[in-house]
Amino acid sequence: MVELTNIKVFNFEGAIRGMRQPFKNTTKSDSQFGLSSEDYYYDLVSEWIDENFFIESDEEFECIWNYYEQAVIDNDEDAIQYALIGPNDLELAQRLAKAGSPHNKFLRQILVSFDINAPLYVWKELDTYKVGTVANSESTMHTIMKSEFKPSDFSFDGSFYHNNELLVQTGMTVLQQQIFLLNTLRKHWLEEENADRKKKIWRTIIQMLPSSYMQKRTWTGNYAILRAQVEQREGHRLTEWTEDYLKPLHALPYAENLIFYRG
Repeated sequence: MVELTNIKVFNFEGAIRGMRQPFKNTTKSDSQFGLSSEDYYYDLVSEWIDENFFIESDEEFECIWNYYEQAVIDNDEDAIQYALIGPNDLELAQRLAKAGSPHNKFLRQILVSFDINAPLYVWKELDTYKVGTVANSESTMHTIMKSEFKPSDFSFDGSFYHNNELLVQTGMTVLQQQIFLLNTLRKHWLEEENADRKKKIWRTIIQMLPSSYMQKRTWTGNYAILRAQVEQREGHRLTEWTEDYLKPLHALPYAENLIFYRG
């Protein structure tokens, strides 16, 4: 199980401007960025679409309107932050994104941050992507003794035994035995007064912690890294990649045009 929460995206305006710097044609940008009240946003987008597209039918207008709903970068109680990427900018952005590194380096300037709650065996995979990322995690050193271990602290579905209920129950029994042992060690740690023995108990718990143990981290990266993850991890044997991690990325602004775009 992997869960993404508190998703935020930043700096579309800077990235699009930077994308055009190598050609010294920032004045040709046809995108618009800013803040709008929720009441005025529809009219703003409608007016912008009229200026940048030739509308032949109501159906086409509806299609374009639905497309630019993804222009909402952030929506709080006071205002909508939007990034309306124009057709010329989007065409250039997609060409550069498809061309790969270093041509798509403007994607590194579109920053994204979210909380990831994932088992340690998934974090081993996510930690492959270190360059250009920052993560702050729940500390096993400082927090692992704060509460008793419980089944919800672990990710276990017995998927290998999905058609054999007895084996699934056996797997759960093994996990419950591990939890019981971890809680027994934790109890000894709480009661122990000798600092050296206390450290050894903590070390034993860390060594025995299953890779299914869930850990939350606040992760910050960029669209270039997300695009690399899509290219490299689609169809991965760990279904957490495709079902839990990559799927929510489709909801990010312009994800289909920049992160998942194949051309």
